[in-house]
Amino acid sequence: METPLESMGKVFALLFGHMARATVERFGDEGRQAVIDGVMSFGRQRGRGIRDRVLAQGLPLTIENFYANHDLAHVNAGFEMRLSIGKGWNAEALVTRCPFAEVWQEMQQPELGAIYCLVDEAMLEGYNPDLRLDRPTTILRGSSTCQFFWRAQEGSNAQSD
Repeated sequence: METPLESMGKVFALLFGHMARATVERFGDEGRQAVIDGVMSFGRQRGRGIRDRVLAQGLPLTIENFYANHDLAHVNAGFEMRLSIGKGWNAEALVTRCPFAEVWQEMQQPELGAIYCLVDEAMLEGYNPDLRLDRPTTILRGSSTCQFFWRAQEGSNAQSD
């Protein structure tokens, strides 16, 4: 049975899907770029909020502290994932179910839904630009899972901490 939180997440995904589609249909490539810009701005703002919470506690800007202070830290909303956080800067996650992807696939617009997924990179950028997210597989690009690998950027201050 779907929880109220999962229902709310799906409504959010549906709203994003309709807004993105209408923007791209009306404005073409320029509209697509506007959607990307909006997602990136939204993500960076969220990342800065997490950053502020971590710094207020006098903690380093690690992935571990990112998740411990996440703005949706204890929210599931129907996502199924295994998260493995190493010491400090490294973490991995495997998402096996994404209700957002389900909505965007039902709407037959996985490519527009994938724009929203840029929020993860943007959040990390707002939180700590010395960290990098690699996502070799995604559900919206045809894989059965989304893989996430967070690492310190090579040569960054994060690597030496």
